[in-house]
Amino acid sequence: MKKIFFLTIITAFTLNVSAKVWRLNNNYGISADFSVWDTAYANANAYDTIYVEGSILGYGNMSLNKPLSIIGPGYFLSQNPQTQKSINSSNFGTITFNIGSSGTIISGLEFSQADIWCGSISITNNRISNIYFYGSSYSNIKISQNSIANSIQSQDPTGIKNNIIIDNNIFHDGTGINLTNNYSGLINNNVIISGYNYYSGYYNAINTYDFVISNNIIYNGSISNVGITNVFNNICNSTQLPAGNGNQLYVTMSNVFQGSGSSDGQWQLMAGSPAIGAGTNGTDCGAFGGDAPYVLSGLPSIPAVYQITTSGVGSVSNGLNVNVKAKTH
Repeated sequence: MKKIFFLTIITAFTLNVSAKVWRLNNNYGISADFSVWDTAYANANAYDTIYVEGSILGYGNMSLNKPLSIIGPGYFLSQNPQTQKSINSSNFGTITFNIGSSGTIISGLEFSQADIWCGSISITNNRISNIYFYGSSYSNIKISQNSIANSIQSQDPTGIKNNIIIDNNIFHDGTGINLTNNYSGLINNNVIISGYNYYSGYYNAINTYDFVISNNIIYNGSISNVGITNVFNNICNSTQLPAGNGNQLYVTMSNVFQGSGSSDGQWQLMAGSPAIGAGTNGTDCGAFGGDAPYVLSGLPSIPAVYQITTSGVGSVSNGLNVNVKAKTH
């Protein structure tokens, strides 16, 4: 069996004192730096930040060849309290991380697909359908705190792709994590709900080889091609996991999760859940445990204004009273 060594992944970004911050908003009548994604991208330099503001309109596809920080407002904004004043999210189609885009951070967006061709990428706090890996050898991919509707899949069985960190995500009723034997990394503190195929039954929840798998909650689906010594302190509803190593089998999931509330909030642990304190070093299992817990609605790590009220009437002499409520995340 191969030995697996891990380093804490910290994506390194070159300090650029000339980096700028841009606003992108395609709502009618709004004054921003740009209203079209392609124009914003063409004008942004490496390591600039683009804030993509919520809209009822989509922004199209995104093809990246330079490192940028791209930040949206989050998702499920109408379902959770104290999110954003505007409940519109920032929607894209496919986001392609081409060679040259290493160092990119994507946070707070909704998009249908991510195509990854290079390393040193951070995909956090997003709502995504699928993530696909392509290309030759690279490393240092962080996929964290996302709501993933379907799967993470390898599309190229060649080249070595290591330090793939998949943590604190919620996989909603999809095909889970399927990566071939040239991939390695860590699968930690996820909630993985496997979908049902009418012809073949439940899909794989996890199908990997050289990954350490810990502190996850697995609801339906199977686990394939994992080393027994690399799987510990997980919870499942049947016999998907090897016995021992702190794994809990045959757990009744109605005793684990809250089961009500928002699309992502329902996967928080209920009082008395067997997942509380069941992870490594006494951490909670699931997406809301560990060092970087899942954030409801994928709110990015910047202040968010969630309420604005005014007196409605102002004057030159007295001004206008405005009350603003905001939270940091």
